[in-house]
Amino acid sequence: MGKYVGGLIPLGVLLTAVTFIVSVVVYFRREKEPDELHQRFLARFYVYVMLFFSVLLVFIGSVFLLRGVLSYPFGLSFSYTGSVELKERAPGETPASVEVRYDSRKRLIDMVGGLMLGVVGVVFYTIHRSLEKRVEPPQLSPHSFLKQSYLMSNTVLYGGMAIYAIPVSIYSILERYLIHTEISGENHLARPVPGTILSVAIVALPLWILFIRKLQTVWRSSGG
Repeated sequence: MGKYVGGLIPLGVLLTAVTFIVSVVVYFRREKEPDELHQRFLARFYVYVMLFFSVLLVFIGSVFLLRGVLSYPFGLSFSYTGSVELKERAPGETPASVEVRYDSRKRLIDMVGGLMLGVVGVVFYTIHRSLEKRVEPPQLSPHSFLKQSYLMSNTVLYGGMAIYAIPVSIYSILERYLIHTEISGENHLARPVPGTILSVAIVALPLWILFIRKLQTVWRSSGG
């Protein structure tokens, strides 16, 4: 998914782990949840875990879909790495010239696969969102430790991705259009392919803002 995106995986895991540890510490230092919530702890835990992964599935699908879409106005080289092939050499021509070829099927695979992942994520999110309302009464939801942990984990995860992806995508685009301005067999691997990291930034930023607002609403309702 691009040379800059590899750092997002360990970053996301680290931030989520830190968020969980901090949440547990805060939980044991404060008052416990109401008894009615404690009685449904396992069911609520399952629901919030599935909600977390449903949103993650939508995020991943959206990134793949957007990467394919960006390749239309900016070209396949914006989102994908091409392969170098030797051209047929004319008699007396030396050295042999090379050309970079791009497989348009990658774009189709990204768009179809991303759309499928996104739809599956939305379906699972809708199902478990309805289950959440059954296992956690709305009037007690602001006092739910699991709900606050779920919102905090998503806020930190997508906030971390946005903070990482936005400057890296800007740098990658500037490097592409100001330094490596032409594609050739010799420099095509050195030319940045910002489509993936830009897609991560575009999708992660609104998710970050959304979960920040949800978390603030819960905190205000709980008097925190």
